[in-house]
Amino acid sequence: MGLYRIAGILTEMEPKYARLRESAAKYLEKGDGPPDVRAILPGSFAEQKKKQIPEMDDELIEYFYTGVLYSYRALDYGVFVLHGSAISCDGKAYVFSADSGTGKSTHTAYWREAFGDRVGVINDDKPAIRLERDGFNVYGTPFSGKTSLNENVSFPLGALCFIYRSEHNEIRRIGPDEAVPLLLKQTLRPANESKLDKALSLADEFLRRVPVYSLGVTNSVSSAIFAEKALIRDQGGAERDQN
Repeated sequence: MGLYRIAGILTEMEPKYARLRESAAKYLEKGDGPPDVRAILPGSFAEQKKKQIPEMDDELIEYFYTGVLYSYRALDYGVFVLHGSAISCDGKAYVFSADSGTGKSTHTAYWREAFGDRVGVINDDKPAIRLERDGFNVYGTPFSGKTSLNENVSFPLGALCFIYRSEHNEIRRIGPDEAVPLLLKQTLRPANESKLDKALSLADEFLRRVPVYSLGVTNSVSSAIFAEKALIRDQGGAERDQN
């Protein structure tokens, strides 16, 4: 067993396989002490899941469902994990969320191509977002989907963008009525009523504090250049790429 500091939460995990063990290594906490949460799957869990999803092996089951368990228990600490690709730029975090296959990772790769050292990867699939005294901060987690792109860092959240593929680069700010179903679709929705209440309360606070955008992107580096201008230099003022 080991203790890991993930989004400020002291988390006990017991990685048996290389994927989780290697991804979690940078979050390892020195010393000891009682954990805030335990994210250890029951011994029989992998066998049950393999019967339900035969294409998943033990290593992938451990990696994926340990992340789910962490997400569930982290709600007690004002943390929700969002399906998205999170980057840092000029000291703030920007998260791009959408269904799998839309191009989140491709879009953030364009940011790195366009802006070089100004941009860092926080987490390429499952960043943690925590409500703290000064607002919402974005943290890296060991759970980064198909890639190993994650860092044990945190940045204040500048904006959340729900992206979609488009023939033109375009952006518009959206309100809570439009943002709520998009946000809930991309995060954990617990069956437990108490946990669900915490998730909904966090979502409500999030949408009151954080600017949220609908961002249409083309499959080119111009999408990152357009988004950077809109989100950072114009702070949402640009609506459509004229090129």
